[in-house]
Amino acid sequence: MSYLENIGKKSKKAFEDLKTIKHEKIKKVLESYNKSLLINKQKIIRENKSDIKNVKRNNLVDRLILNDKRIDGIRHSINEIANFKNPIGRVLESWKRPNKLNIKKVATPIGVIGVIYESRPNVTADVAALCLKSGNCSILRGGSEAINSNKILANLFREALQQNKINKLFKNKLKSAKEKDWKTEYLDAIISIKTVKNVSDGVEHILKYGTMHTDSIITNNSTNAEIFLNSVNSSIAMHNVSTQFADGGEFGFGGEIGISTNKLPPRGPVGINQLMSYKYIVSGKGIIRP
Repeated sequence: MSYLENIGKKSKKAFEDLKTIKHEKIKKVLESYNKSLLINKQKIIRENKSDIKNVKRNNLVDRLILNDKRIDGIRHSINEIANFKNPIGRVLESWKRPNKLNIKKVATPIGVIGVIYESRPNVTADVAALCLKSGNCSILRGGSEAINSNKILANLFREALQQNKINKLFKNKLKSAKEKDWKTEYLDAIISIKTVKNVSDGVEHILKYGTMHTDSIITNNSTNAEIFLNSVNSSIAMHNVSTQFADGGEFGFGGEIGISTNKLPPRGPVGINQLMSYKYIVSGKGIIRP
């Protein structure tokens, strides 16, 4: 197994494990990290100076520098991120169909996010914090000119995870599938059925073998329903509803060109609104960034 493939598999498992961590603990990790950045400020600056000493491109020096002011800036960003409201599970939209079908568009993590960046070591701290806060796992590839700065920032983040007993949970426990049927799409009137111990066992099976299209739970147990709806990574998650309703026309979209299982938009039934993108229009009166 290649180095990158191994990192990818571990990251995928880490993302699934992260779903079991409560938001309050994630906030504590970020608070611990913020405190650690303050305590280790001089050590960070010392490691950063060794990067600056070895840098070969003078135009990279300014963006590479970590001093008291910039570390304070990183800590300010971490503090803001820690105090953001939990973005996971936020209801983006909700509507009710004439047939009394209730539909909610809910924010979910993307999964594993890879970031390649040059020089700026503050990106290591910012991306790690933002990804953890949003329930995502990150793979970071910083430039070689900032290797010592990136290492210490990453190691302090790992220590913050350990202090709050989140570690690294993140161990590579992926197992090879033995049951051929679970990953076979028959394209025929054939179904595969598995008896599971509980809802968590069922979710684990879906996460491992599912297509991320549509999954439904039939239960009167509201706790089990909530666990299922919040944990499966499908583009459409249903409770006491037939999966035949997984259709743009049934959602009130007027039709669909298909159902997307991508994590990034569009996701789910792709109707007219999902065929649109967006842009940001920003205005001001001579505003500059200090």
